[in-house]
Amino acid sequence: MMVKRFLAVTATAITMAGAAIAAPVSFTLDAFVTSNFNASTGLQETNFVDPDNPAGTLSLSYDTDDVFFSFVFFDGLNLNPTSFDLSLTLGGVSQTWSQPEFLFAFAIADEATGTELEEAGFFLATSDASASLADPNIIGIAPDLFSFGGEFMRFDEFGAAVGINLEISSIEPLDDLPTPVPVPGSLPLLLTGAFAVVALRRRNKKS
Repeated sequence: MMVKRFLAVTATAITMAGAAIAAPVSFTLDAFVTSNFNASTGLQETNFVDPDNPAGTLSLSYDTDDVFFSFVFFDGLNLNPTSFDLSLTLGGVSQTWSQPEFLFAFAIADEATGTELEEAGFFLATSDASASLADPNIIGIAPDLFSFGGEFMRFDEFGAAVGINLEISSIEPLDDLPTPVPVPGSLPLLLTGAFAVVALRRRNKKS
């Protein structure tokens, strides 16, 4: 029992010591559209999907002072400035969404220093906070949790995060529908839970 308690205290001390050495870090990941889910038909579409060529970039920056137990949340309540931006070119139209437009966004970094990016999660409700210029029927953009066997991040041979797979949720043109299909109120909660499960599963694998 004493050994377990000592290990827990030591792990906490190391985590806090790593975060105490504040350092700004930033990342730019290639963003690939690997899935386009049609919320009205329940089917996959091919619009914008190109798993081999990036459709844009996901850029994020934070300070290691704001990493707590490997998590950093981009919510504006951190000690230091943070940024989270998604830039995509869809259908020949370019658009950038910035941190305040995301329903939620977070990153998972290494526990030792907080400088190595391991995951990035977010949900962007484009029909609500920000209209999509590329296609007004896009209702949400998020990491594609089920692409490539559930691994939505891409890493190079050195283990550095270099890309992220995206899923675009869309609806059919409103003229073809009797009534507009709203984004389910439980969708953000479902995605949050899914991200948490993926994060915990990855941490359990490493341990």
